[in-house]
Amino acid sequence: SIGAWGGVSAPATPFGNNDFKRLGTDQLSAIYGISLKKQIYHGFGLQVDVMRGQVKGHTKSGQGGWTDVIGGDVVTYRNQFKTNIDLATSLSGVFTLGTINWLNRQASVLPYISAGGGYMRFHAQAGLNGIDDKSYVNNNGTPVDSKPDASTAFYIPVGIGAKFNVATVINLDVGYH
Repeated sequence: SIGAWGGVSAPATPFGNNDFKRLGTDQLSAIYGISLKKQIYHGFGLQVDVMRGQVKGHTKSGQGGWTDVIGGDVVTYRNQFKTNIDLATSLSGVFTLGTINWLNRQASVLPYISAGGGYMRFHAQAGLNGIDDKSYVNNNGTPVDSKPDASTAFYIPVGIGAKFNVATVINLDVGYH
């Protein structure tokens, strides 16, 4: 199957505790992509995703910013960030947990979980009270005045959701990835 999707990215996760919990989530960003899935067995398929988008956030009002010690002095130099995802590709295994059909021969709800591995190419920016063309961050996390080469990283895409059969060839996928 082939699909196109869109969603919203946020700098926080509902699972566990991390540094992003302190960031305001009012700066939601668009993220979108395409997917190609091959069903191997009844309950298992392989899915390739290609994604683009942006993740951005800032510290909450009155919280200050990220600090660093430079020459013995504590310096606040960043209170917001923006990461442009130029391209991300991944291969995931999708496990269908069962089918739910209410008196129909065709499944109307398909709950699933997925996990895999991927490669991401991105540009990160961080700034104090604003992000502009001079607020890029290089691969080492050091602020630079011009756009550096893209950073790359391996990532592990995981997801949970359900597909709802809307029509014979159209599904609505509601999930968290």
